[in-house]
Amino acid sequence: MRARLGRPDLARWAHLADVPVAEEGSALRVTWLGVSTVHVTDGTSSLLTDGFFSRPPTC
Repeated sequence: MRARLGRPDLARWAHLADVPVAEEGSALRVTWLGVSTVHVTDGTSSLLTDGFFSRPPTC
């Protein structure tokens, strides 16, 4: 089987990305900091996470 070149058609999944925008003054904020790092805060507490919780060993 040969993989098709180009980008896949994501139109059938578009409804999954239709999320309402948070209201101005919402307590919870999520900031994407690039690649896989996300910062979540409610103004009092914060959580900073990187998508790689373990690194592959180097040889």
